[in-house]
Amino acid sequence: MTSFREFIEKPLLSDIEIASLYFGNPRVPVQEILVKTGLTKREFYDVVHKHGVPNRLRTNHHSVFSLADQGMPLDQIALATNYSKQNVKYILRKKIND
Repeated sequence: MTSFREFIEKPLLSDIEIASLYFGNPRVPVQEILVKTGLTKREFYDVVHKHGVPNRLRTNHHSVFSLADQGMPLDQIALATNYSKQNVKYILRKKIND
C-alpha cells in the first residue's frame, strides 16, 4: 500500500507527459502547466531540459528568423508565429543587434 507521503509527492504527470504538454502545445502558458503538474517553475524546467525539449521562446524566435529569411512579409510572420507584428519587428531588430 502507498504511504500518504508517497501519494502526496507522486507527480500528477510523468516527465514525458510534462515535456509533451510543454512543447506540443505552444499556446498553453507555462503557468497553466505548473498548476496542472503541481511543480515549481524550477522543477518544471529541470524536467523539460532533462528530456531535451527546446525552449519554446528560442524555437519561436528561430521560426521568425527562418520565415523572414524566406522573404515572408511581417504580417504573415506574425500570423504564422502567433506574435504581434510589433513583436516580430522587435525580434528581428534584436537579432541584428546581437
